[in-house]
Amino acid sequence: MRYADHAYGITQAWVGFLIVLTIAQFSLKPLGLGLSDGAFVAVFTTTTAAVFGFWLLVGKYLFRSR
Repeated sequence: MRYADHAYGITQAWVGFLIVLTIAQFSLKPLGLGLSDGAFVAVFTTTTAAVFGFWLLVGKYLFRSR
């Protein structure tokens, strides 16, 4: 259970980062600041892929098949 709790905490941090990044992007874009559209999509996509990859590894570790 300890590993599942740690994995959940890391996932919360990643999702929190995505939320903060999105809010910052939409708040700063009208001011001429923030990431370019391509950079924003790249960061968002790679972070989301990392979350799914992380959960794949955690799932394989917690629920090993014979």
